[in-house]
Amino acid sequence: MLPVRRADVQMRAGRQPSKLLIIGRDPHDCDRAREWLAESASVAVAADCLSIAEAVVPIQRHEPDLLMIDVRLLAPAAIRRLSYSSARPMLLFLNPAAEECRADGCERVPNVTFADRRLFCRQVELAAGLLPPVRPVSIPRLLFLLTNRAIRYRRSTHRPVEHDLRSINPQQVAWMAASPRRTMLHGGETPAIALPLADVVRDFKRRGAHFALVSEGVAVNLERVVGVRVTSRGNRAVVLDNGSSLRVEPRRLRDLLQHLLLSVEANVAFTALKVEAPGSSGPEAL
Repeated sequence: MLPVRRADVQMRAGRQPSKLLIIGRDPHDCDRAREWLAESASVAVAADCLSIAEAVVPIQRHEPDLLMIDVRLLAPAAIRRLSYSSARPMLLFLNPAAEECRADGCERVPNVTFADRRLFCRQVELAAGLLPPVRPVSIPRLLFLLTNRAIRYRRSTHRPVEHDLRSINPQQVAWMAASPRRTMLHGGETPAIALPLADVVRDFKRRGAHFALVSEGVAVNLERVVGVRVTSRGNRAVVLDNGSSLRVEPRRLRDLLQHLLLSVEANVAFTALKVEAPGSSGPEAL
């Protein structure tokens, strides 16, 4: 069980109550949870559902801050998928029977039971108090994690795309490529966003990330660069920590190296970069 500290519960003081959506197998469990949290000042129950499929529309409509899910509704693979995702801070597993959950990852998410009303309310309020200021995942991504399939947003409930952009962690993105109507993100949990590459790079830089163009329509995260190599045709390519290798246009090579030298705050050690010549036995230091 989670330790309960009043300071943690009051962390979000002054904000609107966190919206909780309950997904239970038994309607009596949903009614009990709603009744117990009725007097809570930090949590408000937005809706309750009796299945994952039934919860799709309410999640789109209410965009909850917290999800309480009956573990009996989740397969072991779903528990593992949710527990190891970035949605974990907004999850609570409801265990009405207080039985031990042996699924992989179940221990990573707070488990609440109906054994004690006061403890139940404290645990839910603690989870609400520890929520990050920005939603850890977008609603489409959350629905995918729950259902393991892509679900399109309804037009009437779709938020501006800038909202989804703010939910992306720039540090998780290794590189980005522009396409006609969107920007493809490589790394992290969001594969694409319907914004031009220049707008995404500008937003990420404003949040302290370090990105630079290596070619027309391709930008790399300087914090993820581990080396520069020479290709068989004599071109330069940057090597990222995820194994990606991206060609650098000659006219952008000097600017890229200057960005790497100036990215002290990003802990990019220029002296650690390596250049590997074609046919050599190993990389040579720049």
